[in-house]
Amino acid sequence: MAGSGTLAERTGIDGAVAGRFYLGGNLLDNPLPVTLKAVSAAVDAGKVCLTFATATEIGAFGFDILRASRKTGPFELLSSYSSNAALKAAGSTTLGGSYSFVDSKVSVGYTYYYKVEAVDKSGTAEQVGGILEVKVTAPRDFAVYQNYPNPFNPSTTIRYDLKEQSNVRLDVYNLLGMMVRSESFQKEAGTFETQVDLANMPSGIYYFRMIISGKSGASFVSTKKALLIK
Repeated sequence: MAGSGTLAERTGIDGAVAGRFYLGGNLLDNPLPVTLKAVSAAVDAGKVCLTFATATEIGAFGFDILRASRKTGPFELLSSYSSNAALKAAGSTTLGGSYSFVDSKVSVGYTYYYKVEAVDKSGTAEQVGGILEVKVTAPRDFAVYQNYPNPFNPSTTIRYDLKEQSNVRLDVYNLLGMMVRSESFQKEAGTFETQVDLANMPSGIYYFRMIISGKSGASFVSTKKALLIK
């Protein structure tokens, strides 16, 4: 890739990334054959989703995702092509490829900075695209989403939004209106998922009733219909 800057050479290319050693150099003398077409990051369901696309990848080996809490760093390796097959390059192609990564280890109220580095087959790494700034904010409202999968066997997942610190209770009822399970927990503001396992229950229709009591006194109740098929 034409331009000038700092190169990073990695060791352990065939396995885990063992370290990072910076060599002063000019990218005109050591070009990386990757042309970036687009890169973006956005918050979705309480997670940061990074996507990027390349126009060409001649000789590229893979990509690394790095994250920092400040724009100036230090950046830490979050995911690597060496352990994440989704980040392995398409290979020697002039057609490019599309890639994505989901960072689920984020917290509401914090700002994160991401960058993508392309690594060629000699182990030389170069940042492609700019540094992406993402602020994870609390949901605007309470919400409970339909469980997935549905129908399910024997477990299913319920996702919900909390606009503030809340006490949450989840009650499970059978078709006769009998409560067969109940659990309570306290959560900070954010988007969360909880798993319901009905391995010891017979097939049938169940109702998931979630009661949310916010710190400010606000409340929210939602009931979802689910089908267990064994």
